[in-house]
Amino acid sequence: MCSDDLWGVRKACAEVFTVVASCVSMQTKWYTLSPLFVTLLRDESRWVRLAAYQNLGQFIATFHEENEKGSEMSNDESSGLLDETPDIAKQTEPAVPDLVSELVDQETTRPNEEETEDVGHPANNHQQRSDLDESVKNEILSEDLQRPPKPPPSPWSGAVLPTELTELLSGLQVEEQKEVSPTKYMFVEELSNGQLIWREPIAELEVEKELERVYKKLGEGSLVEGTIPGCDNDLFHHTNLTPLSTSPLPPQPPYTPKSQQSVCQNVIPQDLLDHYLWMVDPSHSESGDTEMARYCAFTLPAVALTLGKDHWDYLKELFKILEGDMQWKVRKTLASSLHELGALLGDEVVNSQLVQSFVWFFKDLDEVRIGALQHLMEFFKLLNPERRKYVLPKLREFLRLDNERNWRFRLELVEQLIAIIGYCDQNDISDHIYPLILSLLKDKVWTVRFSAVTALSSILKATHPELRTITLMDIKTEIAISQKWYLRQSYPKICEEILNSDSIGLEQFCEYAMHPALRLRWDRVPNVRIALAHLVTSKFMNNPYFSSPINQHYIELQETISLLKADEDRDVRYYFNRNDPDENAKEIFDSSKEGMNSD
Repeated sequence: MCSDDLWGVRKACAEVFTVVASCVSMQTKWYTLSPLFVTLLRDESRWVRLAAYQNLGQFIATFHEENEKGSEMSNDESSGLLDETPDIAKQTEPAVPDLVSELVDQETTRPNEEETEDVGHPANNHQQRSDLDESVKNEILSEDLQRPPKPPPSPWSGAVLPTELTELLSGLQVEEQKEVSPTKYMFVEELSNGQLIWREPIAELEVEKELERVYKKLGEGSLVEGTIPGCDNDLFHHTNLTPLSTSPLPPQPPYTPKSQQSVCQNVIPQDLLDHYLWMVDPSHSESGDTEMARYCAFTLPAVALTLGKDHWDYLKELFKILEGDMQWKVRKTLASSLHELGALLGDEVVNSQLVQSFVWFFKDLDEVRIGALQHLMEFFKLLNPERRKYVLPKLREFLRLDNERNWRFRLELVEQLIAIIGYCDQNDISDHIYPLILSLLKDKVWTVRFSAVTALSSILKATHPELRTITLMDIKTEIAISQKWYLRQSYPKICEEILNSDSIGLEQFCEYAMHPALRLRWDRVPNVRIALAHLVTSKFMNNPYFSSPINQHYIELQETISLLKADEDRDVRYYFNRNDPDENAKEIFDSSKEGMNSD
């Protein structure tokens, strides 16, 4: 179906390739699925190519399944000698008696005139079935076990061959296997551990004779040694050439990384990696395939996980190209996955390379910066203390927005600042995080200010008493006596949050925060007095420390309670009368009566 005449069929194959790959062995992925997928990547239809490239990164990620088990392919294994005997034996052992029984059933269910006379005799039928079972199994074992073992496949994708040899190999035809009977279509092979498995028969090819003819025509006396790009020539020594397919070797992608890799990768087929690196080639934009780079950026963490941190050099240049891509969607995708890359690649790469890119995204568009901001804490905790001090001053860039109405961006900033407080020392909190929180406490949107209040209590809890005093004095100046009523309204909420979280002691609170709060009883805005009434009734009146006569603000507190109880605004009086149902009912009746008189 991957070579079907209809492009829609080939496109559908590309879309389900990853699902199929997740169900097969590593050897099948290397030598069967990978060449097929390369043909889809080079398909003549644009839509098939796009579907294949869209799933290329996911297909590469399926090669990581075996690496997790510690069975990454070694140099010997990459030449075709994969040791998967235990898995095959385990999977196919129960199939031997079932298939024999199935073949026997096929023979016994055929109508036969000679058998019609013995239908009424179960004993005869049982004996006949047993004899036929043994005869079929003996016939299979005697005839098919004598076949020569299948030669191991050789990974010639990426090998450098002479042009004449490539052309001659393209004409090498495999003789089709003749039709065989149902009992000989599958045969038994005895493994080294004594297990029997069923597999398809191997076609008898005269490859060696064909190669001798090829070499004689080329005038060469020995086999050309295969070389793999980026590796030493003596990595693979081939004594027998076994082509993966009868089709000509497809050309390599025109894009080749400039960086020279010092370590040869044998985790995935090189053809797949070359095509993946080619996804950032500028020719795609010229042809209108602008989504190619975004597909590449989306699957970059999965490909990096599959290759491992030892082979990051293969992807380093690609990462730089994606970082400077003209499409903001590509940069946003990359910015959103930097924390995943950092966790995969380790401290050295994070602190030397990725941190520069992370800070660079702070100055990008809001659509890109939100990707980095949403994972600020996850990336920040991967950095060493020195790099954290480098990142903290750059966080102020998030206060500059392209659209000031985007208050959710600032809300996300507050939440991330709360998360990274635990990874900073007291001086860093005082110098870098506290100024940001103080600025966000003055935000025009109540939701942002409310979240900043929570951040302020976390800051007070994480700093020493001297810094707490300075912070409380700043809050008094910037918030409690501000000219803007919505900031003064926030001050009782700040006091309430500080008391709820036990950020500071009660003595320090009485000395620096209680008096500015009680002074708000004279505020001309009812909303400010409502916030103060809630603070007084919920925290001051119910706490023996504040309501005790020995408290230095006891007299002022009693005056505030008396004044707010007699406030002209009914919503202010509500907090003092809510425990008295009769008084509340009277308030409601009086207000409704006033409304009727006004009408």
